[in-house]
Amino acid sequence: MWFKKLNKYGVIGLIFFSTVGIDAQIIPVRLSPTVTDINLLDYIDSADLDAVDYNILEVSDRTLINSTNFQIERDNAVININKIGTQLMPMYVLRIKANGKNSFVPLISSSKRNFIFKLPDSNHKYKSVKVKGTFNAWTASNLELTYEGGEWMGTSLISPGIEQYVFVIDGIENIDPTNKSKVNNGFGGFNSVIETKEEKLVIEPYGVNDSQVIVSCKNSADLVSLFCFDRDSIIFPELISNGGDFLALFSVPKKDGYNQLRIWAQSSKALSNDIWSPILDGRVIINSEVFGRVKDPRSMIIYNPMIDRFHNGNISNDYKINSDSVNSKVDYFGGDMAGIQQKLKEGYFKKLGVNTLWISPVIENPFEPWGQWLKPRTKFSGYHGYWPISLTKVDPRFGGEKDFNELINSVHQSKMRILVDYVAHHIHQDHPLYETHPEWFTSLNLENGKLNMQLWDEQRLTTWFDTFLPTFNFFNSAAVNALSDSAMYWVNSFEIDGFRHDATKHIPNPFWRSLTYKIKKSQRQKLNFFQIGETYGTPELISSYLGNGLLNSQFDFNIYDAAVAAFKSENGGCKHLTQTINSSLKWYGSNHMMGNITGNQDRPRFVSKADGSIKDNEDGKQAGWDNDIIVRNDNAYEKLQNLMAFNIMLPGIPVIYYGDEIGMPGGNDPDNRRMMRFDSALTKQEKENLNTFTRLLKIRNQSIALQAGSTKVSNPDDNTLIIRRKYFDIEEIVFVFYNGKEKRELDQIKKNFASYDMIFENQLNNSFSFTAIYRTKK
Repeated sequence: MWFKKLNKYGVIGLIFFSTVGIDAQIIPVRLSPTVTDINLLDYIDSADLDAVDYNILEVSDRTLINSTNFQIERDNAVININKIGTQLMPMYVLRIKANGKNSFVPLISSSKRNFIFKLPDSNHKYKSVKVKGTFNAWTASNLELTYEGGEWMGTSLISPGIEQYVFVIDGIENIDPTNKSKVNNGFGGFNSVIETKEEKLVIEPYGVNDSQVIVSCKNSADLVSLFCFDRDSIIFPELISNGGDFLALFSVPKKDGYNQLRIWAQSSKALSNDIWSPILDGRVIINSEVFGRVKDPRSMIIYNPMIDRFHNGNISNDYKINSDSVNSKVDYFGGDMAGIQQKLKEGYFKKLGVNTLWISPVIENPFEPWGQWLKPRTKFSGYHGYWPISLTKVDPRFGGEKDFNELINSVHQSKMRILVDYVAHHIHQDHPLYETHPEWFTSLNLENGKLNMQLWDEQRLTTWFDTFLPTFNFFNSAAVNALSDSAMYWVNSFEIDGFRHDATKHIPNPFWRSLTYKIKKSQRQKLNFFQIGETYGTPELISSYLGNGLLNSQFDFNIYDAAVAAFKSENGGCKHLTQTINSSLKWYGSNHMMGNITGNQDRPRFVSKADGSIKDNEDGKQAGWDNDIIVRNDNAYEKLQNLMAFNIMLPGIPVIYYGDEIGMPGGNDPDNRRMMRFDSALTKQEKENLNTFTRLLKIRNQSIALQAGSTKVSNPDDNTLIIRRKYFDIEEIVFVFYNGKEKRELDQIKKNFASYDMIFENQLNNSFSFTAIYRTKK
């Protein structure tokens, strides 16, 4: 056959997946360097467990064969995959057969290798040296170095590509004095950088029609084995020579309903980027209007109002603690669900261009103040909703069940979706469960007597957020079952479209797996119930919560931090931002569902970072208490607009924190939770900022490339960032950000894109910082 002549190994390795609905996203499982556990209930019903069989496959030529590189054992619903081979291919396939139907799960081999960290110390002046970085979730206790022969030394597994780290020397963080490579950490300091060789393999979207998806790939002697498959069957493409490259033509499976295709290529050493395409009733979707109707999460634009701080629609439920012990900034302001509904009916959200609301927790909170801040001395009300005293009752200060149902109905009548912020990690100590089931909670004190509070990484899965907020013990199966049932109360009792989950990384996966399984079994899953989590950490940690039996999405705080550093400055920052984006693409895919934020309730407002009101190394909380923070420079609005233009270009879901659309200033909480302002209360600059956000969201909503296209990111230098989003031969959109001081460089960039249609342009006053969005001319 012709395709056998492509290279000495056989044929080029392309992997093709298809699936139905967000319930069955093609999310690869990343194998550990040793043993990997996979829960069968992530892919099948419990009723099929007794009859299920499974094996791991690799493709040779056009044949699927059992792999000899793994040993599989089973413990009830969990299979243990033990790596025994030494030369692994980048991707394998787990085949699960149940009830006469095959399911295929992509498995990505671990590429981690041992790396030796060394720190010279000839006089042995240090008592303790540890290393923390992106490879160990920034947890120094995971890598303690030992002293020998005049130096500290230790070994850790790291992935190819770029890793960041610091030494922790006698409790103080330091960059590596022997490593000249470093990067700004976004908080006023630097991290050292390791960059190791990473094999690259690239496939490109080439063309598409109703029944075929076409990709291109460069021919290479190292490319091996061609195969493609959907969730039910294996599909082999037709190959066509294209000069030194080749084209692979994939026929679209003729299936009713909404399906998704995902394609990779692999060589013996590298896995390519992936290409993704949506399918409806056996035909490729080629325009954004149809894509929006199938309600894939990638078409969402999320708006996040904090209920108490958005709009007061019903003064009859207003409540204030009105105590000298509570500063007015942290008392109730009167916002409620009726206020959100009022703005919905006025068309505020539709005009802005968002199609999904994520509202803060609606669950009942205490009526008394708690906590303590020292300067000024104040306790806090539960206006934010994160201190539950009930797991099933809607807070009457926000309107109660009646207003909640009316808001949900109004959202759906407006053809929008609504997500509810859900708190699973802890309850308030006044919740009855804390007394009736003390065994369901972790201890506030560790065995060594240390207070187990706010130990975010050291005690990630047991730490308390405050002394009055008991953390659930998620290693207690009775607690997990009861808590997931409580979450299902909201799924079954209200027509919500999904959850935003608080403090995701502080809750182990047994809870997420239990909840997701119950959602899949419920009727709500038929309506594409969506779950997005909050995890601060490395891409490896963040992605460990994503999967068919886990969450659909998480917020990408790593990109946000790198973007803030680049867009608030007026010179450089693009190299680090590019590295961060490419790391996200590697871990989550070239067209993922991660949330890309303008800000959130736990960070200072971007405009106040951009105009210098909040310094990188400053305590943003205290700054918000001490200062009356306003926008000091109109350039800050333009920088925020550039950040928003960047967000709509990324794969994933744009997320707007309320007030960012007008450029609201503020420090960290509570100053970033001011009351929202509208219409005549806005300044001229705020109205212009709102209009720009509206214009950018219109571009996003009308572009199939921005919602479903592939992603390629580059930075010719530290001053320039280029993002290309392409949906086959239908549409290509390019984002260009120049952040330098040379007019000739900016002029050259504009000249390079003279053949494109410019659809957005923003240049800072008195600066060469420049952002543009281009569309290829038809």
